[in-house]
Amino acid sequence: MSSSERRIDDHGIDPLRITIGPIHDREHLVPSTEPISVEVLGPVRMRAGTAEVAVGSPRRQAVLGFLAINARSVVSRDQLVDAVWGEAPPKSAAGNVHTYISDLRRSIAEATGHATAAAVLQTAGAGYRLDVRDADLDFRQVEHDLRTASNLASSGERTDAITTWQRALRRSLATPFAGIDAPYALAERHRLENLVLAAVIDLVRALLARGTETDTRTALITLERALSRHPLHQRLAEMRIRALSGRGRRAEAIDQYETTRRLLATELGVDPDQGLRQAHEEIVRDTVSTVHGRNGAVPELPLPAAPDSLVGRADELGFLEDALTRAGGSRILTIDGSPGIGKTALALRFAHDVAARFPDGCHFLDLRGSRPSAGPLPATAALDRLITAVGGRDTTVPNGFEDRLGVYRTVLARKRLLLVLDDASRASQIRPLLPGGDGTTVLVTSRRRLSGLVATEGAVRLPLDVLPHDAARSLLAGAADERGTGALDELVRLCGHLPLALAHVARYLAAGTGRGPAELATWLSDEHTRIARLTELGGDQGIRPVFASAVHALNADEQKVFSLLGKESGADVDVTGTARRTGWPEPRARHCLDQLAVAGLLDWGTWDRYHLTPLLHLYARGLPTPR
Repeated sequence: MSSSERRIDDHGIDPLRITIGPIHDREHLVPSTEPISVEVLGPVRMRAGTAEVAVGSPRRQAVLGFLAINARSVVSRDQLVDAVWGEAPPKSAAGNVHTYISDLRRSIAEATGHATAAAVLQTAGAGYRLDVRDADLDFRQVEHDLRTASNLASSGERTDAITTWQRALRRSLATPFAGIDAPYALAERHRLENLVLAAVIDLVRALLARGTETDTRTALITLERALSRHPLHQRLAEMRIRALSGRGRRAEAIDQYETTRRLLATELGVDPDQGLRQAHEEIVRDTVSTVHGRNGAVPELPLPAAPDSLVGRADELGFLEDALTRAGGSRILTIDGSPGIGKTALALRFAHDVAARFPDGCHFLDLRGSRPSAGPLPATAALDRLITAVGGRDTTVPNGFEDRLGVYRTVLARKRLLLVLDDASRASQIRPLLPGGDGTTVLVTSRRRLSGLVATEGAVRLPLDVLPHDAARSLLAGAADERGTGALDELVRLCGHLPLALAHVARYLAAGTGRGPAELATWLSDEHTRIARLTELGGDQGIRPVFASAVHALNADEQKVFSLLGKESGADVDVTGTARRTGWPEPRARHCLDQLAVAGLLDWGTWDRYHLTPLLHLYARGLPTPR
């Protein structure tokens, strides 16, 4: 075969240069027809067809797992070392990676032949590539089913959505990456478990909405199983309490509340949140929540519980109050800011504070702008839910989009409402949901600057920043009750003044069962592990998955530039330097940086200069180097 005939694949990999060990028999060059699949839900496993392929030790499992989550992409040896060993790899780590790859290849070859091993586990320079389709990766199948179920539910196909959610949840019963303590495995475990928990909540809602006796039993069983794995998850406990109470099983509902309350006190040293307490109080009063409606009916899309206290946001609450009450005040308010900045918490606190001014109710709709697994809520689905919420279940929802829009605005014209539209992806997602009259106020949160709503709809914009130092310190001091220690100042710095990170640290300190402020500051001091450790403290809402969802929404150019920014020693960047690093013309570099700022991942500075906040800088540093 001449060099001109040799096939080089899209990643620059020449299969004939891949070393997999001696080939003893020409027939081994024929690839097996059995597809190679990889499972990470549970212990990391590999199969050829239905036959299991030996993977071996937990370190080999960790290497295979990291290749699987980056399937069909080249992963460098250095990336594998960082992912598997973290902050302190042994001197032999690079050599160990080479050995583990050889062992994995040998196992594949024994099961399928050398040619299949060469095609599946490829070497590219100082890196490796696992060539396995999404259909042969169990976690990708689950993610696909969850996206499909959400889309079916949004389109009104509830029965198919329920079936698809149930199939996905059956596949995801085991703990992801079980037995692996590598840094990446912790982050991926949190991410996948969060997806599953969100799906459980969506499935239970759909089952209870359909409302047959079988659906009710299934919903309660689903909640019970989820709580057995996540006994401190207050949203699951609240849903089970309400489901039991609504079916007259008050004693069981109270028992669930008491069980959760005791666990929260014992494990975390905290009290139940407002939503859980409210569910309990309603049982004790033997009543059904009326929330804010005039007619006493249980409302659709009720406001979630607000945070009990909101440290350091008095000025922002005052700004929203002024915008709402001043003469000719805007009926459209927007809050935007970077991931983890506390937009939803501020919106809910304000909504609860002013709820009494809206006699026809307050409604909350999650527009899913930052949920890559589900995608933004389509306008038709949003209109359907709002029409039912505002007009009642008896309101007829027409088929056509324009007819829906007409019914929606007619219903709103007779109401004085507050609509909280959370997590908008773009201004275009909001425009169809704006009321025609002035009786309804719309409060929008988004990671993006919704400048279009300001320019064309007269919206008032509130950009949200990180907490001032004194407020951030006060939040931690209230949790640790150690106001005089310099460790609190250091913790504020390590958290980058970001409310989400500070809240995770405060909750940990309040539990009083682990490290004190000084020890915790030392534990978080290493920049290489800080994101992973803050994610560990965050549990279901960790830092890494929140940041990852924002980066996932970027286009290829924006992802490339964001990753490159993490390789800079400082957090300040400019157009000229970015153009030089990317090899792009300055207008293209400036446009990309502007789009990152619009997306809430950069702050604008002076002309042609931008700033990356500390935790986003660390997160970007840990991303793969773009090619």
